Amino acid sequence: MPENEEPKYADNSKKEFTTKHILIIDDSKTLRKALSNFILKKFHCDVLEAENGRDAMNIIRKENGYFNLILCDLMMPVMDGFTFIKTIKQHKKFKLIPIICITVKSDKSTVLRSIQLGAIDFISKPYDLDSVATKISKFIDIK
Repeated sequence: MPENEEPKYADNSKKEFTTKHILIIDDSKTLRKALSNFILKKFHCDVLEAENGRDAMNIIRKENGYFNLILCDLMMPVMDGFTFIKTIKQHKKFKLIPIICITVKSDKSTVLRSIQLGAIDFISKPYDLDSVATKISKFIDIK
């Protein structure tokens, strides 16, 4: 996302922060949109999207870090998920935002590395939307 571009919510509106806010980071537009639509319908919360870690950091800065949860793919161009997690956890203002990794690469070392960097949970692709919903509910306290 270019520096001067405003973040777009998944429903293409610009909203005030009156509800829960989730950021989805994934280089697959199809998966990002499907997950965004599911979250919007299931939780009725605001969802922003980024296609890589660098764009996500720009959005987080523009939104002043006001996110209840970040869902982050690990394998992305420009800035991968590992680098994103390491970067955000170094920012005093943003380091407490919970991050759940969502990725096809789910071997033990990948899971361990993401948790060591600061992720709070891990979801393997392909994922079951009910499992995703359970984890989202667990971390943002909405049913």
